[in-house]
Amino acid sequence: MRIRRPTVGWLALAPLAFAAACASTETLSRFAAFAQAGSQYAKAVDALLQQAAQIQVDASSEKLLATREDFGPVSRADFEKQDQADRAFIHEITLLRRQVKLLADYFSALDALATSDQPQVFGATLAATAGSLDALSQELRGRGLATNAQAEQVLATDVGSLLVKDAESRALQHELEQRKATIARVLQLHVALLGAVRDQVEANVEFARHRDYEQQVEEPYLTTAAPLDPTTWKQSRFQGLEPPDPVQQLDAAQSAARELQTAWAKLLTHELGPGDLQAVTGELTPILAALDSL
Repeated sequence: MRIRRPTVGWLALAPLAFAAACASTETLSRFAAFAQAGSQYAKAVDALLQQAAQIQVDASSEKLLATREDFGPVSRADFEKQDQADRAFIHEITLLRRQVKLLADYFSALDALATSDQPQVFGATLAATAGSLDALSQELRGRGLATNAQAEQVLATDVGSLLVKDAESRALQHELEQRKATIARVLQLHVALLGAVRDQVEANVEFARHRDYEQQVEEPYLTTAAPLDPTTWKQSRFQGLEPPDPVQQLDAAQSAARELQTAWAKLLTHELGPGDLQAVTGELTPILAALDSL
């Protein structure tokens, strides 16, 4: 069998071919890694939002029961007003959960576009998903959580000038140019609304914790005639004073949203590094570990 020797011209092109192969691997790596971080973000935030809705209803129920015990039932009008407030909060949480899932779907489709030789297959999916994300943003910006003082401050900030550099294909360049601001605004909205949810959860948790603290810590201590187990009492006092887990977890989720917004800007300019995504996942790891232990 005769072996053909490569020509000088092919030898000259070999380094370019190798560089192209490396670029393809790099594309796969950075977009896939970003999509994975987005998926972890969505999983953690979805669970926290579900928990926030449950805490909202539990806290309002506790208040209704406490009022009934101390002063008698509230009026029907007040009861229905509380139901309406809880329904509105749950609906807003549902919208935000839907947007979080769509955002993860968008990042996965973007990864598919970046590594596909048939970009037209993913163009319609990306456009539809981005359109739904934008529509949900408009709706969420007009609802209650967005009126939180911290949220208003975040949303008043411009997302800045976003650049797209060195995209690996024309289709990818077009998609990133088209959606760069939309995705940045979605992540900015998440920073704002997760902060607002955090404040709401803190207020709700504190009501129940205050009642528990009175019953398990203050009253047993101040009632000198009652027996007191020092070990149990000290543990109850510590638990009553430390920040509650849901509040700390929402703080971490808000930080993750902020880091993801920064990582998105760097993905656009081809400057995304492992440390940028580690900043996102580092905030989420304790939350996901807690979820896995349930």
